[in-house]
Amino acid sequence: MPTLSSLPNELLLIIFSDAATNTNAGHITTTVGRACKTFHRLIRSSGIDVMYTSLRGMDHMKAFLDVIQDREIAQKRVHSLLVVVDRDRDTEDSPSDALSVLQSIISNISPSHLRTLFIHFPVRPEDATPCLQFSTVMPVLTDLHLSGIFASSSDGLPSRIPNLRHLQLLRIPELSPEHHDLACYLHAVAPHLTHFKLVSRLPAVDVMSQVSQDICNFQMSVFFRRTYARLGLDGDLEASTHAFPSSLEHIVVRFDSAPGDMKLVERRMAILLLGSLRDTAEAVKRDSALTLLPSENVLEYGSDGVGEDGRGYAAEFVRDWMRVNVGEELADWIQAEVAEDLELQELAWP
Repeated sequence: MPTLSSLPNELLLIIFSDAATNTNAGHITTTVGRACKTFHRLIRSSGIDVMYTSLRGMDHMKAFLDVIQDREIAQKRVHSLLVVVDRDRDTEDSPSDALSVLQSIISNISPSHLRTLFIHFPVRPEDATPCLQFSTVMPVLTDLHLSGIFASSSDGLPSRIPNLRHLQLLRIPELSPEHHDLACYLHAVAPHLTHFKLVSRLPAVDVMSQVSQDICNFQMSVFFRRTYARLGLDGDLEASTHAFPSSLEHIVVRFDSAPGDMKLVERRMAILLLGSLRDTAEAVKRDSALTLLPSENVLEYGSDGVGEDGRGYAAEFVRDWMRVNVGEELADWIQAEVAEDLELQELAWP
């Protein structure tokens, strides 16, 4: 009777590649790879062992970098990468140290295979927010989720992530000048973006004024376009344009504040602008392209907080990475929570 081990390697690679996507069951090397030495060698030599890689802490990041640097390009085909810099374990390493190792990892994997990238950095009030720069074009990267870290807009150069569709910037203590004009920033970093989520401290009133106006224009533009399409009308879309990439379909925003903020008056004025955003979203709720999440305590950024569903931010981040890997839409994009929960476990590259 034929067994799995009797199948040709070409067929086994297809089976193992599919099995590797289910990171909830464990890493492929600790599941299928332990069945026999033949499977282990095949998984390693083909690069399936790094297709879905999760790294927690600097020790795992450095160990993975050492291994990947010695491999041929065919064995560096990372399709999905999760990096969590651990605030409890990595106390001796500065954000710049972690950023340097991270960028070395990204530079050493196959750029033509990375589709999903999740990066979580601890927020430290005394340190500037790290900024991720891509040294080469990542042509198939479609999902970029950053927590406690920015993505650079390449300083006027063409985007190195031109096909990005989903971008999340989470736990941003303060919007940098580069991000004050969100629409311009998104054009530069992700010209074909379809979904964008921003979670940051409530900006100063001048920044909030521009952000609010741009988002309101986006909301109304998408509302009119969808209404015309639904009714079969040829509306004057020239009057309903917006500043964001024309491909953008949905924006999720959450602006957080701190109790006893030193700039309380200015923040309160920004809150009024946030209220106008909510009014606009409510007015076109049926075809809303905007989701406004309830504000949280910005001081919890540094302590890892409790997150949006009661977990710590890092645990939520891992959960979302696992969902994207198996093709699930994140709740914010579909405006409905997925009922089924995933069993979270501490994932690390073995």
